[in-house]
Amino acid sequence: MHCPSCGSENPPTNATCSACHAPLVPPPPPPSAGRATAGSPVDDLLRDTEKAAKDLAAASARLSKRLAERASEAAKDPSTTAKKAVHKVAKELESVGQDIERLLKDL
Repeated sequence: MHCPSCGSENPPTNATCSACHAPLVPPPPPPSAGRATAGSPVDDLLRDTEKAAKDLAAASARLSKRLAERASEAAKDPSTTAKKAVHKVAKELESVGQDIERLLKDL
């Protein structure tokens, strides 16, 4: 390793120059050091994560579009929406009533 101050050659294990005692700076790592190589598990994970993110974004866009369409339909005919809500509540009440009847029979 060359000393940046005096240019003397030093063993790679030295932290300071043997001639001038200046701190030695290790050479920068090669560009590929610490990076994933093509086809590595990290690359596969990144690719899969990017694909999942794109798929999720597309599914979210489709869902948003469907919800907007349904909201638009409900706004056009609020009585239909109210009727559906009443029927849903009636079914829930019927289900609760059946549960109560079963409980009373067990007493």
